[in-house]
Amino acid sequence: MSAKIEITTTESFEEFRNTLADRNLITDCDIMLNTEVPLVINGDAPVYFSNCRIHILRNAGTKLSNPVISTEARISFDKCEFPGGGIVLDSVHWASQLDLISPLSVAETRVICRTGTWSVNVTGNADMNRSSIVGIQKAHDVTVFNWLPVLLNIYTAEYVHIHSIDTDETRKINLDNIDALRVEHVSGKKVIFNIHRSIIEHIHFTNVQVRLVLLRSCCVRSMRINSYTHIGLIGAYDSACHEYDKVPTSTAPSAMTNSIGFPEQDAITLYKAVYLAPLFRKKGVTRAILKMTVKPDARKHLGESPDYKIRVDEATPVQLYAIDPELKPIRKPLLSSIRSIFDNRFKYRMNRPAVPAKPFCTDDRACASGIHGFLTIEKAKEYTFR
Repeated sequence: MSAKIEITTTESFEEFRNTLADRNLITDCDIMLNTEVPLVINGDAPVYFSNCRIHILRNAGTKLSNPVISTEARISFDKCEFPGGGIVLDSVHWASQLDLISPLSVAETRVICRTGTWSVNVTGNADMNRSSIVGIQKAHDVTVFNWLPVLLNIYTAEYVHIHSIDTDETRKINLDNIDALRVEHVSGKKVIFNIHRSIIEHIHFTNVQVRLVLLRSCCVRSMRINSYTHIGLIGAYDSACHEYDKVPTSTAPSAMTNSIGFPEQDAITLYKAVYLAPLFRKKGVTRAILKMTVKPDARKHLGESPDYKIRVDEATPVQLYAIDPELKPIRKPLLSSIRSIFDNRFKYRMNRPAVPAKPFCTDDRACASGIHGFLTIEKAKEYTFR
C-alpha cells in the first residue's frame, strides 16, 4: 500500500479524490473510514477501489448497522480487504450497485445493505483468493458469476442469481430468507447449497452439477430443474406451501456463519445395496436395496466423490426393496437375512439401529468405518450393480 488516508468527513474524502489523476479510481491505499457520519460519495460516475485495505473505525457504542457509505452511484471493490469486518451501505436509490471482485480476506468480508435497495455483484478470478469468505445481508438482488468464495453467506435478498462457475474446489453457499433463486451453468462436485428459512417463489436450475442442495424450513412455490442438471436434493420443503405459517421470520443474520453441513434439525434418508440370505434367493430375489433413516444428531461425513455417497455413525433400517426385475417392498424380511455386501458377517436388523463394528472414521476415504449409503435409490443401484 502506497498511501495511508484517514477519512472522517465527506469533505476530506472529496479533497483526497481531487489529488488523484482519476478521481473515480482509488488504488493501492490504506483507508481508515470513520463511522460517526456516513461517507457520501457524490456524482453519477462509478467509483473504483482497487488493491485497497479499508479499515472501519467504530467507536465504543457504535452499532454495526450504522451506515458507512451512502451513495446513489456504483461502487466497485477490486481485490480489497476489510480488516474491520465489513461495510454498511446505505441508499434510497433503486439503481445503487456494489461490485465485490476477488475480495482479499481470510476473515469474512461482510456487506450489509441497510435499506435493501442495493444490487450486489460478486465475481473474481477462479485462480485467486481461495480463503475468501463473503457475507451479504439485506440486498435487493445478488448476482454471483465466474467465481465463488470458499463460503458465501446471503441473508435476506429478493433475488439471487448464480451462474457461469466451474470449480473443483470445496465451495459452500448459505442462503437464508431469499425470495427467488436461479442457478445456471454451475459445475462443482464439491459445491454445496444450504437453503433454509425461506419462502421462495421460484427455484430454477439450468445445467447444474453440484454435490448437494439442502433445504430446511422452506416453502417452494415453484421449482424447475432441466434435464442437464444433476444435483442431490434433500431436506424439508413444501412445494404446495402448506408450511407457510411455520417458516420462522427471525431477524438474526443466522446465515453469517462459517460452517455448513446437513440440517441440524432434520433426519435424512439413505439407501444402500445389501446381500440377502439364501431363503430370499430361492424366491428369485437376488438384489435388494435397504432404506435407512439417520437421526439429526448422528455424525455424518460426505465423501469427496460426486456420487453422493455418505458415511454415518448410526442408521436404522426401515424398509427393504427387491429390485428384480423392478422395485418391490419386501414386507417381512427375516431378522438375519440382511447382510453387508462388503462384510457378510455384518447384519442389518429392521427398525434397530446399525452401528459400525469399529470407531467411526471421518477421513476422506471412500472405504472407512461407518454405515455407508446414498441419498437416492438410483445412486445406490448405479454404484453397486453397474
